[in-house]
Amino acid sequence: MEQNEYAHDPREVIHSYAAPKPKPIVLYYVAPSQLPGKRAALQTPPRAGVHPKKQRKPKSRLRRIALVALALAFAVALRALAVMQVAENVQFFFFHGGEEPFTFGDFDAEEFTPQLREPQRKTTIPRHDAGGEARLRFTREHGLAMSARQIYEKVNRSTVTVIGESDGKASVGTGVIFSEDGYIVTNEHVIAGTESCTVILWNGESHSAKFVGGEAERDVAVLKIDVIGLDAAEFGDSDSLVVGDTVYAIGNPLGIELRGTMTDGIVSAIGRSLGETSEVRTELIQTNAALNSGNSGGPLINVYGQVVGINTLKMSGSGYGDIASIEGLGFALPISAIAYMVNDMVALGKVLPEPLLGMSVLIAGEKLPDGRIGFMVQQVDRGSNADSAGVRVGDFVVSVDGMHMTSTRDLVYARRCHERGETVRLELFRDGELLFVDVPIE
Repeated sequence: MEQNEYAHDPREVIHSYAAPKPKPIVLYYVAPSQLPGKRAALQTPPRAGVHPKKQRKPKSRLRRIALVALALAFAVALRALAVMQVAENVQFFFFHGGEEPFTFGDFDAEEFTPQLREPQRKTTIPRHDAGGEARLRFTREHGLAMSARQIYEKVNRSTVTVIGESDGKASVGTGVIFSEDGYIVTNEHVIAGTESCTVILWNGESHSAKFVGGEAERDVAVLKIDVIGLDAAEFGDSDSLVVGDTVYAIGNPLGIELRGTMTDGIVSAIGRSLGETSEVRTELIQTNAALNSGNSGGPLINVYGQVVGINTLKMSGSGYGDIASIEGLGFALPISAIAYMVNDMVALGKVLPEPLLGMSVLIAGEKLPDGRIGFMVQQVDRGSNADSAGVRVGDFVVSVDGMHMTSTRDLVYARRCHERGETVRLELFRDGELLFVDVPIE
């Protein structure tokens, strides 16, 4: 019998496509059991006259029987299963803000919405006083490209496990040390609604963390542990990334037991904007490096061992029924876009509007009489620092902080790598003459 034009070849992998919602990649554990990797504080002593090994055998046999039964039930009720009890009653699921569907295992779980936790509350982790001197600095400068092994040895020491706990529940994510005295950047959703926070270093040491500041809209948070002499990460300019660049990710996929896992991939796209609500961030780096629950807040790393992004989201699909299986769609916050936020949190405990020069230039440059490229000033905001410094529409920006302009990225880089209150020196070409102006960052 002939197939009509709408019939599907049964060998096809993808039958149809439905755009998924991006999900934060943080793992949640629910009491009453211990977190994976933690031993119980109390153990029941063996009964008198009974050999310990003999005593454990019936329990192990019952456990195996229970697991087999659970596996059979899972196969029969694939889309109706809401809670899975493993041997020690650990429940874990991938959570999305309390309002959106979540993913349980590898399949879609929209029908389980009533099982979700109530919307995330503001964190009540004890606060660390603002006014710190630490700053997250990034640079375009770099050394030679490194091997994957060298990158891991360098960055893993700066990567931590972040555990936020509240009401018998715990969220497990990742973080990156950016100062030797214990300041850590992570995702805000990792610690949202939690009452206490523990940070585990690469060597297994655990420390209580305090909350410095957080910004839910861009999903950035800063923590502080009372330790000195830490290995701070080196941060690179994320604006220098191009599609096809090799990148690496380090984090804690599926929780504590697999902490310190490294994956690799490429930059798939830059400047991604997902969704129309503040719950989904904009200006994201898209990568196909494997990201899983627990990777939230971890580093995205370039080939020079520099952290260029903070992993935050992934796309996921069920792979069942008519919904396509989705893989290799992860997203990271670019360091150049969030550095000022991190620094505001450390210095002020809150985030101010992004620092600006108060001017804009045309994307296309023009060749000047001296052979250099200049970018014409298209707009100067009235009353801005650029206006007060004497920048005029029609001027050509030739260099920024002594660096010759090759693209508008150079101007953006100069603005972003300076803190509010610092000065950017512009070399301008106007009416056949060169002049310098100093423009404070607002």
